[in-house]
Amino acid sequence: MLSLAYPRQSFPTRTLQLYGDLLADIPPYLLEAAAELHVRSAVFFPTIAELRQAAHKVAGGQPFASFPPVPFDSLVARLQSLEDDFYFAGRLDPAEWRDLARRFDLADRPHRAADTLARLQRLADTV
Repeated sequence: MLSLAYPRQSFPTRTLQLYGDLLADIPPYLLEAAAELHVRSAVFFPTIAELRQAAHKVAGGQPFASFPPVPFDSLVARLQSLEDDFYFAGRLDPAEWRDLARRFDLADRPHRAADTLARLQRLADTV
């Protein structure tokens, strides 16, 4: 994102490695949000300190280590919940599964939508 926003800026490989090393403790999705925040408000390529400050702001002041390495995915969590309902409570509501598949599709995740419907079919076949 930064190279697209600041196309005239170039760095030697060692400088890029330094950026990577000194920003490695920040989860990638927070760093991406920090870069976007910087791009929206600054004319010049960010320093390492500016990116860290922006990431701190995006994180709401929380320590970076308190964030998971990947963002929480509510749709996948819902799929896990529906599977738990089936395996632990013996409950299978096809309408809920189809609604989740539709939500995956709306989120431009057709592979997850198809997988959700296939799982529903497998579970329904066992009942």
